[in-house]
Amino acid sequence: MGELIFELDDDMAKELLIKVLETSKLPFLKNLFKHIYSFKFKDNKIIFDILLFSFNLKIKSYPDNVSGVYVFEHNIPVRMLKDQKLPEFIELQDNIIRLKIPSSDILKNIRINEFKIEDGILRIKLGNIN
Repeated sequence: MGELIFELDDDMAKELLIKVLETSKLPFLKNLFKHIYSFKFKDNKIIFDILLFSFNLKIKSYPDNVSGVYVFEHNIPVRMLKDQKLPEFIELQDNIIRLKIPSSDILKNIRINEFKIEDGILRIKLGNIN
């Protein structure tokens, strides 16, 4: 089997994030992200500017397969999110976010060949585990 390449540019990501958060049960994030005025992919970071603040998520590690734990470093003020009920698959610490994707028969057979952010593009290359 060949590779599947998924690419997302800055503008598509911003629109997607806003649409996803419209239905969010996290009112703080929902209201905060309405005010994004800049959203960029650069040097393995997602950088977004909201009001007077600049926040970023940087890829620290990701699993070999699609299912597993993705780890991001961040500078988001977690004290503002402590009272929010986060989904079970998100673990938030002072400067680390862990996104836990559960395993399934399909996901455990899909390998991540590349996961990077550069030049305004989030690029994920997926392949089949033989």
